Amino acid sequence: SPMVWECTRLVISDALTTQRDRSECLRLIVDGLVETAIAHGADELICLSSLALMRALRQLGYNATRLGEPYRNDEDGRLYAVLRMPAAYSTQHALRKAGPRPLQLCHDAAMTPRPPLPEAVFDSCGAPRLALVS
Repeated sequence: SPMVWECTRLVISDALTTQRDRSECLRLIVDGLVETAIAHGADELICLSSLALMRALRQLGYNATRLGEPYRNDEDGRLYAVLRMPAAYSTQHALRKAGPRPLQLCHDAAMTPRPPLPEAVFDSCGAPRLALVS
């Protein structure tokens, strides 16, 4: 159906090593997928992926669910399943759009500059690619 988009080839660079950066990268990619899907009339996204992706999407506030029973891949031992979610932004996206919260001041002598954040970029076929933004 043109209302359902398949987006299985979602890959995050191994260069992003912290959970924080990997989660932010995933959020940027999925928000970009949602934005593009909505702009073209889709209302649902599906993919074949590991169950770890479903957990990560839920932690970011997306309503990802499993469609059918999972299976174990003999080559890597991971559980995979067809995942689905509405073409809708995460609950965290809505909170970010609501505006800034009151400033909380703190002092951290160990504060260091943050490394560049990942930015979702799409190629001419609509597949997500990653770039680091300084």
